[in-house]
Amino acid sequence: MDRTVLQNRRLEVARSLRHWRSIRGYTQSELADELGVPQSWVSNIESSARRLDVVEAEVICDVLGISISQLLDNRGSSK
Repeated sequence: MDRTVLQNRRLEVARSLRHWRSIRGYTQSELADELGVPQSWVSNIESSARRLDVVEAEVICDVLGISISQLLDNRGSSK
């Protein structure tokens, strides 16, 4: 798979995470507290500096009250 495709997809997921975090009313710090991680961990995922694995995505989605498919469906995240 083309590396650019992977990079673009990672950016889409990062945008989607920011979108859902914002919709749910969390700051990065508040989400980090709920997850038991440093705020920089959330920031690094949202900036695509860090990859999000499936287990982490599942836990984040549980906290945000969304499904993984909602996180991965970026159609609403650019609005």
